[in-house]
Amino acid sequence: MEMVIYMLKSIMLFICVVLIPTSVLASEEIVKIDTRPGVTLNLLMVSPETQTDKVLIMFTGASSYNQFEVSDGVISKSKNFLVRTSLDFAKKGFLVVVIDSPSDRRAMYDDFRTSKDHLQDIHQSSRLLNG
Repeated sequence: MEMVIYMLKSIMLFICVVLIPTSVLASEEIVKIDTRPGVTLNLLMVSPETQTDKVLIMFTGASSYNQFEVSDGVISKSKNFLVRTSLDFAKKGFLVVVIDSPSDRRAMYDDFRTSKDHLQDIHQSSRLLNG
């Protein structure tokens, strides 16, 4: 019973510290990069109002294809927890990068996440973050 109470307190602390919105503004953009021949990768980049050295790189679940998109200049996001809360993390001062599935995949299961193709996709993504 003590463990359950401890876990509930931890969850409540997480919600209070991280998920409650603050008044800090953030900006969102979707960046499309070429990662492998004929393959692109979309990144949702959510920047805090002020420059930061804190970066969260988030990988959505296995069936993560098309978790966000731009239509008529407006970004629409799925109900995936990481995608849905990315702005909240940016409001807390993090640069948030959410990685979608590459254009040649509809899902990212373990066999792909441990592959050389995925490594190359992430390597190309890191080049964007490192300038």
